[in-house]
Amino acid sequence: MCQQPSHNSGEKISGDFPASRYRGQPVAFMRTQAGSIEPCPYLLTRDELIGFLRLNESRTRFPKSTIARYRRLGLRTVRVGRRVWYALPDVLEFIDRQQVRVMGSDRSARSG
Repeated sequence: MCQQPSHNSGEKISGDFPASRYRGQPVAFMRTQAGSIEPCPYLLTRDELIGFLRLNESRTRFPKSTIARYRRLGLRTVRVGRRVWYALPDVLEFIDRQQVRVMGSDRSARSG
């Protein structure tokens, strides 16, 4: 499973990897089968992407179909021969594009 560190901390995790995905190379981490935490690979397989997006931990019934839908929505892929890979910067950019801002929601008006 891949995890992204808090991008507001500004601290270095290990080596020369900056904690912010907006400065330098994007950094995400995954837990290996041995239990250690290592940087995610630059190119992710579909199963690694499912783990990175935590689709297998959520209530997503068909994570492979969800990835196929994300591809139709604009998630870019890299083809090497017959294999399809997902570049980590493209995945992070796709996630950023999917964020929705709710306009006109004023919490102070509701709380009072």
